[in-house]
Amino acid sequence: MKKLINSIKVVRINICVKLHMNGFTTLAYFVDKETCTYLDYMKRVARIVKEHCINESDD
Repeated sequence: MKKLINSIKVVRINICVKLHMNGFTTLAYFVDKETCTYLDYMKRVARIVKEHCINESDD
């Protein structure tokens, strides 16, 4: 039973990631809110790091 629950969670995460990557963020939130919140956070962090690296190269 525990293996089935873990498998279902993995499937939900995979669906959420695919929806999120293709721009269906709202729909992805219905699938797995926790994963989408994490993905949004990581996207913001990546944007900040990218901007910081661009600013560093301008100096």
